[in-house]
Amino acid sequence: MLDSRWSYAEIKKKFRWQVCKRIEDDNQEDDCSIIRYFAKTYRATFGKIIRVNGIRYIILYFSTEDILMKAVSDSLQTYEVGLELLIKKENDFIDDTGELNEINKTLKWRNTTTSRARGLRTEQEQYKGTPENFASSSRRQ
Repeated sequence: MLDSRWSYAEIKKKFRWQVCKRIEDDNQEDDCSIIRYFAKTYRATFGKIIRVNGIRYIILYFSTEDILMKAVSDSLQTYEVGLELLIKKENDFIDDTGELNEINKTLKWRNTTTSRARGLRTEQEQYKGTPENFASSSRRQ
């Protein structure tokens, strides 16, 4: 369980150490026993199972980087290449083919004005008028 007094940033910082693994199709155990087994074996804080196109994956969360690295090295000794625990970043996702990919967000807009003062100065230069021309219509007579 999570402490209810933690902020979102604290929770995100605490559980940023993640690994994922594809669960073999021949494993017919229920999700709870699989999570218990992997969490106990690799000393994970908690885990969850997700399904992508009918294939089960387990995501384990660790409290420290040291525990995560030990779990990854232990899984390399236990499982064949391709079936071991894979380190997952916070913004990684599993695509339709089962590959672990990183979300690549790029900004689609660009702010050309560097500051508000510069923007106002540029606007005044465009009009090239005296300050009286910028007065509101209610003040004019």
